[in-house]
Amino acid sequence: GMDDEQLRMSSERRESVGEEMTSVLSVLGEILDEVADAQVSMCQSLEASLSLSLEAFAGVELNEATRLRSEADVMSENAESSFSKYMHGRHTERANMAGGFAGGDG
Repeated sequence: GMDDEQLRMSSERRESVGEEMTSVLSVLGEILDEVADAQVSMCQSLEASLSLSLEAFAGVELNEATRLRSEADVMSENAESSFSKYMHGRHTERANMAGGFAGGDG
């Protein structure tokens, strides 16, 4: 009688543990699915934000390059004009000196 009772209890316990395990495993399965979904969407949003920030970065770099380019253009124009002014100035200076000498001579 005792043995029958123990067997029955252990099989019931086994059944209830089995049911518990089944529900735990199904919950775990759902959690894992959610985690997988979360990982996928995280990767997608990471990819999206990376490509966005890459585009933004490229845009900023392009703007910077354009700005530097136009600054360089302005600077070289300035340099050219001041160089020609300088050359012109020396030329007039020389002409004046020559004229002065000529005037002094006469």
